[in-house]
Amino acid sequence: MNKYKCIEIINKYLSQYLWMDFELCRLDGGEFILFGYLDEMENDKIKIIFKEPYMISCVLFFSYEGKGNFITLVEGDEFVRLNTMYKVTKDNFIFKIKAEGIDKNMIVIAKEIDCEIIE
Repeated sequence: MNKYKCIEIINKYLSQYLWMDFELCRLDGGEFILFGYLDEMENDKIKIIFKEPYMISCVLFFSYEGKGNFITLVEGDEFVRLNTMYKVTKDNFIFKIKAEGIDKNMIVIAKEIDCEIIE
């Protein structure tokens, strides 16, 4: 799926809820997967998959409270700054994730992003 379309789907889906809790569920050289759920007793609602992760700056458990976009693609001057800072290899994209109670956005650098709405 196109990265812009995937980000649009994620943000639109999360805008339907007042909050969503997230958990890092799997991380290896091939994928970094976040699961989102409304409470720990309920089934997962969304799965966000970052393919071929290069760098991750993320806490293991966090919440999003539905204010603004949850995930954005870093572009322009900020991309150049982060690219230089982290020596990002070619064909990677930088994604910012917004979470409650965390002063700065989390960053995921990966080759692709995909999502699955689980209902």
